[in-house]
Amino acid sequence: MDHCIDYTQLPGVSRLFNDFISDNDAILNRFPNNKILADENALKERANKFDLRDDLLNSVKSSMTYVTLTENQDLNFDLMGKNNTLAIVSGQQVGFLGGPLYSLYKILSSVGLATELNDKYSDLNFVPVFWIEDNDHDIDEAAEISLLNYKLDINDYSCASDSDQSDRTIVAEKSFNDNISANIDKIINNLPNTINRSQIAEDILNIYQSGKSWREAFIELLQRWVGELGVLFVCASCLRKNGLYKDLITKELINAGSSERLTLAANHALDTLDYHIQAKASPVNLFYHEGDERFRIDLSINNDFLIADKTYSKSELLDIATEHPERFSPKVLLRPVFQDALLPTAAYVAGPGETGYLAQTKELFEHFDVQMPAIVPRHSFTLIDKKNSKFLDKQGLSPDYFFRDKQIIINEIGKELLEGSVEEILEDSKNTINEIFKAIALQLKEIEPGLESSTNAALTKSLQQIDVLEKKATSAMKRKKEDTLMRYELAGNFLYPKNTMQERIFSPLSMMIFTGEKEFIKIIMEAVKKDRRRHHFIEIF
Repeated sequence: MDHCIDYTQLPGVSRLFNDFISDNDAILNRFPNNKILADENALKERANKFDLRDDLLNSVKSSMTYVTLTENQDLNFDLMGKNNTLAIVSGQQVGFLGGPLYSLYKILSSVGLATELNDKYSDLNFVPVFWIEDNDHDIDEAAEISLLNYKLDINDYSCASDSDQSDRTIVAEKSFNDNISANIDKIINNLPNTINRSQIAEDILNIYQSGKSWREAFIELLQRWVGELGVLFVCASCLRKNGLYKDLITKELINAGSSERLTLAANHALDTLDYHIQAKASPVNLFYHEGDERFRIDLSINNDFLIADKTYSKSELLDIATEHPERFSPKVLLRPVFQDALLPTAAYVAGPGETGYLAQTKELFEHFDVQMPAIVPRHSFTLIDKKNSKFLDKQGLSPDYFFRDKQIIINEIGKELLEGSVEEILEDSKNTINEIFKAIALQLKEIEPGLESSTNAALTKSLQQIDVLEKKATSAMKRKKEDTLMRYELAGNFLYPKNTMQERIFSPLSMMIFTGEKEFIKIIMEAVKKDRRRHHFIEIF
């Protein structure tokens, strides 16, 4: 199946993103460096100006301490130390079982783009880098994922089902407890019984163990999938702990309130164009880390800083930032600014939601004197198995038929199946039989009046046979209806699970169980050669 549709046909995609991929000048003005990938001199200048290569390499090394680098990763690590190397960056927070599919799509999109640029510019190097945002404390988002079970129904899993919602421990400091073994056993028992099941079971049993950090497990799993492609990982917490946020933190604290004012001005510009505002700014767009926990920083009416139940003067907090920069990390709107100050980023591969809040950051990049990279849309796919593909062909349906509420589809199909019901089909036949026997009775009455009762008995038996036939046909139609509804429901579960795009729900393992890990990566790497400005349907098994 080689089929694609415009983003405008996808549910939930903002007008801002649709205008972005359509090169609408109104929104492209928010991304001033989006033409840099076509300007070799500008790319060389960007690479040469970046002077934090040693610090970056140390952070990459500490981020990847859990894994053995592949030959391609070793090569890219060495290249990153050269002043003609740029990064093609994608990013996501830690995710259980690799997080949702789109996390992997981001990485592979960045690999594809780096390959394109390496082929285009012989005097420059482009390395795919995956930024792991592990300073976050949104435990549910990091812990929850869905997989298809052996019935191809959706099962939801969490590696933190017993977590306290008030827990502010950041993901970088979270480790699995003894419950992880039972969770992994449950997952394995529910996996479809394919030839790839034993290998995947072995992998996740080895990776997800009590006492291991969430971050370590995430990196180990991604390493299995994309290590051979040369992807380098860098953890936000490693950059923070290495003190590399220091200058940016100091500037935000000295100019407290400035980033909020700049963002409000950007929001006004976007609102004037009737675009949705993705993220809210704060007077201080930083978090404060105390031990393993993370807290917001507020500004009082006296311009003092409020953290949890403590108050700090500006000078006090600046002293802490100077001596302990590792205690601070950026909020969502400053995260890309910090990221691109610490990486030689040529391009950032972003999803639709990310593009929305990146549109708010132009003035923040300028304020912090950081060059905004080109923003490139990640690839977007809906994966289809051959069984569902044949079903769609048989029904004359496009996969995007299912991109709406499942109950609406079930009601719609159920109504169609009720049309021309057995009762309606046989009702005319019963009327015809009554008319036939009525005519017979009239003719036989002239021959022998006593035959009327025999005629009525024969009519009754005939109608009884029709009733028997009706019950059998009704039962058969009911089974057919139930089978058809179930088939539609299974297709919907696969193509549009939980009334959400597939790439946002399933772990890659849901597809790898059928294709194998390496084959799945090959399929998606081939798919990222397609137009990234359209949504593609890819038949995978």
